[in-house]
Amino acid sequence: MTFSKPSLRQISKSLGILTAYLSCMVNGKRPWRSDLKEAYDRSMEQRLLSDYQTVRYKIVESGRAPAWGVWSL
Repeated sequence: MTFSKPSLRQISKSLGILTAYLSCMVNGKRPWRSDLKEAYDRSMEQRLLSDYQTVRYKIVESGRAPAWGVWSL
């Protein structure tokens, strides 16, 4: 099961900035504005948490325990 992270285009749209500007900041070609960095980090953390919860739910729902232990909801 693989999850894709949101595209730069999706993230830039949610932040209200140009995709090229976000790309430059992500690639270190421009400095981050503190407000944009915080919003970007929050969006990435929320995405990772959402992916983790989805994987956990699917494992529990399947009734099969992963090799590293048993989870419960």
